[in-house]
Amino acid sequence: MKTRLFATGLFLVAATFVLPAQKLQIGLRNGLNVSSFSEISELNEGDHLRSGFGGGICLRYPLKNNFAIQSGLNFEQKGFRNFRE
Repeated sequence: MKTRLFATGLFLVAATFVLPAQKLQIGLRNGLNVSSFSEISELNEGDHLRSGFGGGICLRYPLKNNFAIQSGLNFEQKGFRNFRE
C-alpha cells in the first residue's frame, strides 16, 4: 500500500507541468492529506492516522513581473475511521 501510494505520488509530481512559452500557465497540484481523530479521554491510546489524496489543476495568468492571477479546481479526500471494538 505504501509503495503504491509513493509511486502514485512520484508519478504525479513528475507529471506536473507548466507551459512557459504561453502567457497562460497550466499546472497540476497534488499532495497527501493525513488526519487523526481522538477524544480528550483517549488522547494517547493509539491514534490512527487516515491518509487521503489531494490534487487538482491550476491556471495562472501573469500580469506583470511580480503579479499574477491564479485560479484552480482541487479535490480533497477527507474522513476518518473509527477503530472501537
